[in-house]
Amino acid sequence: MDTDVSAWLLDFFVRQPIHDSTLTTLLKSLPLSHTDSTFKKLLLLRKIESQISAPTPHLLSLLENIEELDHRENVITIESMKRAYCAVAVHCTFENGCFEQAVKDIWSVRVGGMVKFGDVGLLCDELITWKDDFEKALGDADVKKGLEEKWKVEVAVGDLLRAFVKEAKEMIPPSFLELVAQTMTQDDGAPLRQLFGMEDTQHDVQRETVHHRSEVHAAPGTSRGVEIVDNDDLSDASPNNNYGCLSTPEVAKLQENLRSSTLELQEMVKDPLPEALAMAKNVVPKLDCVDKRSDVIPAENNNLENEGRNAAKASLMERNKTACTYEWDESSDVSADESRPHLSSHKTRLVTLEKHKNPKPSRRKRKLWSNLEEDTLRAGVQKYGIGNWKLILDMYRDIFDERTDGDLKDKWRNMTA
Repeated sequence: MDTDVSAWLLDFFVRQPIHDSTLTTLLKSLPLSHTDSTFKKLLLLRKIESQISAPTPHLLSLLENIEELDHRENVITIESMKRAYCAVAVHCTFENGCFEQAVKDIWSVRVGGMVKFGDVGLLCDELITWKDDFEKALGDADVKKGLEEKWKVEVAVGDLLRAFVKEAKEMIPPSFLELVAQTMTQDDGAPLRQLFGMEDTQHDVQRETVHHRSEVHAAPGTSRGVEIVDNDDLSDASPNNNYGCLSTPEVAKLQENLRSSTLELQEMVKDPLPEALAMAKNVVPKLDCVDKRSDVIPAENNNLENEGRNAAKASLMERNKTACTYEWDESSDVSADESRPHLSSHKTRLVTLEKHKNPKPSRRKRKLWSNLEEDTLRAGVQKYGIGNWKLILDMYRDIFDERTDGDLKDKWRNMTA
């Protein structure tokens, strides 16, 4: 399938409320585009929607990936995304069984790295305040208890995530297929021609104004007149009238090209029917002669068989008039044997059929995993989750050279065993 067509289909289906397994099958079947940031953002939003009911630290990675895409496209991070990221971080800190480890992983490493780097769209005053409070709570149980009570009265995490996803989708333009469907419903089709880069010649056609409900009588010889309806009456007509063919120079040019192409094909292709009929006239008489001969020959054979059956068999005791007798002695027998050429006796030779062994399928040469590949695999699993081996392979195709999604799965199983 063409890469552009595949991108149009995936961009359309990722926006539809279809099951995740169906979308995964489409992603595995159709080639992915590695340059379309809009499709990547839609795919990340789709993953966030599937995890809203049970927020995990993986949501933080998804939000960070969206922020990175927006930063590349010079898109300002919206406030709803900042609030959602902060809420997920606080929720995962309290839900983690080890509070100290959660504070270290989320606030000291993730958020601390953002503060150190500075130019990160997810940073906000609320996020920095929570970071300072959690670091203070590591050595003070009362501060930790106060943070828990403060978090209980906050807005639910799911509501903040849904608000962010809704706002982010509204900012994304419609898919190409939806845009084509909208422009096809226009009366003149001018937006559709502009979409495909075609010249709009509709405005060059001069139209004469027609009076409302004016009538033109037909020429003599016709049964009735023709009614011309003004443009104001088109709203009351059937909807099918909106899609009538317009006589434009482009359509006339296409029709002329079609006629010329048809004539050229007719000149190039020779009709085989006359030649086949002439050949049939020559072959039919020959077939008749063959049929007549085949009818006569069996009759002659039958007569010979009848004559042979009716003839009397000769007795063995009767003398055969045509028989001849010869006499020879031993010398003549020897000379005859000497003069007779001797042929080598035929020797039988056993021929055995060679057994062709089934060729064994060639195996791939084993390639050791490098440290770069292992680190990239860990980063891919952290970003896209366990099980999305095909997506990880497509995202890091330049690093996982000569690897398959099965290789990534087996390597991850060995690394985590």
